[in-house]
Amino acid sequence: MKPTKIEDIKDLLGFIDEYYDTEHQNTVISAVKNYFDVIVVFFGEESKESFMHKVESFYNYCLISNDKPNFLLRNPTDEFEISQLLDEYY
Repeated sequence: MKPTKIEDIKDLLGFIDEYYDTEHQNTVISAVKNYFDVIVVFFGEESKESFMHKVESFYNYCLISNDKPNFLLRNPTDEFEISQLLDEYY
């Protein structure tokens, strides 16, 4: 893994694209956690494309919202409920 500076969402998505499906997946998850200051929860396997979509939609939500959810969610809303974490997998 080469050193990577992540300064914006484009850098983050590129990092995910390059390393998510490798032995460095935990580093990718840590980068996302740190970039957004959130908790990332998995209930099963998630493809790179699905994870990238989740990250991008979360980012877009944060651009228009006054509050940022504490958890990385694919489709965040202004009213967070813990069931949203499960809804993404079932």
